[in-house]
Amino acid sequence: MMDHHKIKKFNIVEGYLLQHLSDADMDAFEEHLLFCGKCRDELVQMEKIVEAIRVAAANEEGEKLNNPVKIDSINIAKDQPTIKASQFLRKLSMNQMTFMSIAAVIVITFIGIVLINRNTGLNIIDDQTQRFLLNPILEEFISDNVRADSFSVKLDHSHRDIHIADIGGTLELALSGQIFGDFTEQEDPFILKILSNLESDYLDDRYVVVFPLEGVSHSNAYQFKLHESLNLPHGLYYYTIEMTNDDDPLYIGRIFIK
Repeated sequence: MMDHHKIKKFNIVEGYLLQHLSDADMDAFEEHLLFCGKCRDELVQMEKIVEAIRVAAANEEGEKLNNPVKIDSINIAKDQPTIKASQFLRKLSMNQMTFMSIAAVIVITFIGIVLINRNTGLNIIDDQTQRFLLNPILEEFISDNVRADSFSVKLDHSHRDIHIADIGGTLELALSGQIFGDFTEQEDPFILKILSNLESDYLDDRYVVVFPLEGVSHSNAYQFKLHESLNLPHGLYYYTIEMTNDDDPLYIGRIFIK
């Protein structure tokens, strides 16, 4: 795009009106006019000066009629063709209105999609991909085993991710480990919740299924073992280990069903 330094240095506004510019400079200056109100105003004022010079040249008699008239470094003969700034600016205005209308439609459409996604959980991403997207809220906390001040969870397997292969039969979830901390001596003090990967489900505490973590207490450790059948579609799920009477997760992990 053309800058103001070049416009002033090479008298681009005058050259544009008098059609002295190259095709490339004409295009560059018109592109500049799209975004510069100052140059559009200057173009209109310069057109008035050019027209005044043309009138003066036309009123001359005899020999002067065919000679160029020079005013303020602008040379123009009475029959020299010029570009009408008013015509270009009208065209520019129409183009801007068209552009703004198209932009408005795009913005409104985008806002509509965002609102629909937020309100309905729909997404322009295909359903299969959506099912395996990470939940950023849960991912923030998933790297730490300790989910409360006085509790820690240690699973018997080395990794918190559980992969379940769907081979056409029943999906089996097996999980065992220990919970360390000062918990009350009550029956089944811990539960395991399975949630979808949607942020809204976690924020609204909407879980897919919940299982009691049956186990045995030993001093400050609770030994549990879980073996349950699942009936879930393929996708990424999260499981949380919580106290029965407190929904602050003690432990968070992932379940991949493929």
